[in-house]
Amino acid sequence: MTGDVGAEFKSAAKALIAGSLLRSGDLDMIVRLVRSIDEADEFLGRVRAQVVDDGVIWLVTWKPPDPRHISRKDLIPVAARYGLAPDEECSIDDRRQAIRFKTAD
Repeated sequence: MTGDVGAEFKSAAKALIAGSLLRSGDLDMIVRLVRSIDEADEFLGRVRAQVVDDGVIWLVTWKPPDPRHISRKDLIPVAARYGLAPDEECSIDDRRQAIRFKTAD
């Protein structure tokens, strides 16, 4: 879990899994705030191989009308290049949202 995903979100995630948040090795889930399409592309290219076959990657973005917002429609083709398909979207708080991508079947 990296980037400004929010202290409350990190605390809740740690409590839910009752353990630490790993940063390397084979991973079931990755959560990352992305600030641009280029950053999302570079990040997915770098970490995709670490995600297990039935794993997921949550990309956190700012909500509109924040100028840092990245639209779902712009993230989907980037994720597809790495064998990831959009699966779910959620609101984290009043400023951030997340899109979950799963490994494509």
